[in-house]
Amino acid sequence: MIQQFIGRTAELAFLEERYSSKKAEFIVIYGRRRIGKTELIHRFTSGKPHVYFQCEKSEMNVMLEEFQQRVAKSLGNDIFGRLRISSWYELFEELVNRIPGWDGTQGEAGGEVRGGSGGEAPEQSQKFIIVLDEFPYLAEVDNSITSVFQKIWNEILSRAQIMLILCGSSIGMMEKEVLSARSPLFGRRTGQIFLRALSPFEIGKFLPNYSFKDIAMVYGVCDGIPAYIEKFDPELSFDENLREKVLNKNEYLYAEGEFLLKSEFREYRKYFLILSIISRGKRSFNEIINTSGLDKGLVSKYLSNLQALHLIEVDHPITTRTAKARKARYRISDHFLKFWFRFIYSNRHEIEEYGHIEFEDIQIDFSSYMGPVFEIICCEYLRCEMGRKYPNIGAWWNRRGDEIDVVAIDKSYNHAVIGECKWTKRKMGVEVFSELQEKQLLLKMENSFDSTRYILFSRAGFTDKLANEAALRDDLTLVGPREFENALINKC
Repeated sequence: MIQQFIGRTAELAFLEERYSSKKAEFIVIYGRRRIGKTELIHRFTSGKPHVYFQCEKSEMNVMLEEFQQRVAKSLGNDIFGRLRISSWYELFEELVNRIPGWDGTQGEAGGEVRGGSGGEAPEQSQKFIIVLDEFPYLAEVDNSITSVFQKIWNEILSRAQIMLILCGSSIGMMEKEVLSARSPLFGRRTGQIFLRALSPFEIGKFLPNYSFKDIAMVYGVCDGIPAYIEKFDPELSFDENLREKVLNKNEYLYAEGEFLLKSEFREYRKYFLILSIISRGKRSFNEIINTSGLDKGLVSKYLSNLQALHLIEVDHPITTRTAKARKARYRISDHFLKFWFRFIYSNRHEIEEYGHIEFEDIQIDFSSYMGPVFEIICCEYLRCEMGRKYPNIGAWWNRRGDEIDVVAIDKSYNHAVIGECKWTKRKMGVEVFSELQEKQLLLKMENSFDSTRYILFSRAGFTDKLANEAALRDDLTLVGPREFENALINKC
């Protein structure tokens, strides 16, 4: 299957803007595995003079030699490949001396710099792009490498027509070794991109024949991870894809969750336990402690580590301006891991014995699982439609157990839009609107907004009675299948 490149318009525009600047640029790109970082880089560097190097877990002298040969090929300079180079500093010094226009000259003889696929030498105003992908592997091999690159940047690259890109999938390592205040590279970067998953309204292009319902379920399984979505065959139904591409022990996605966590943690079993508990809906700190049987201090430590790696997030009621631990709820950050723990990890013995399980075996629980996923999709819809006016979007709940699925609040905290989301086959009726109005009174006891509007989201649509009610009111909006399909077409 040909790899598609969808979205990332803002990220490409940012990279192009920095590429056209008149100074050296040092950009850090990081994000979870399979998110599309390398494809973004390839798309950006295509046709531009550059060298791309994939770091590996091998000896430093081996990587140095391999990088030298990659540079020689990019420069079209065989002599460079035969130089005796013993350090990264020396290599970058030699590289910069051979880039046309790095100091206003044409570089040394034989120093033609080629574009992405070879061709004419670039104009002197063009930057030469140096990409080190999976940079954390270098740091694992030599923990002094960030100090080495600090010196390289300060004394060599910062003065050249260079764009240095350091990229990595280990979020914790990138933040610690490259971005943190304790890193020797702190303050050197000129920009960074934390690459996130595509929105649910962007992924429809991968599966153009799928309905909104199907796309929403794909999002519930794969999140907005391009590498996962591309495993789905657009000619197969959602049910068929799930059975053949996910719930099958011989398929790539079956073992992916385990691979992701083992790549981040050496002692991964306790993390598996905690993530499994959260995936089953036990989201408060006390629920996790009671279900796991682990010591309170250990649970706190593991949750903190999972947060640091962006594997979980902590939710608070959207109206809470200061975080309160007693109202906090933990949530697995991406839907793929949430799905993997809830439906693959929990059924692994059966899958291993029989090779696969059918979608019918998990269908009832999957429908329940999709409820919170649909709420997140509805939040994304609101961000797309009114995010500039109402930037604070999330859920609300109180200690008594009352909840509002979606609340959007304006910058001044004076105006709000509140809503309910229903992932059911039954059309939404007026009783849901009546319940929402009652909840609004509870919300008003905590937060007195000057005005409140209502919005109702339904996968199945609305009863005639509710549609007529909405037609008579200017404070009630209904978002159903037609609106969601339009959002897919327009990428919201």
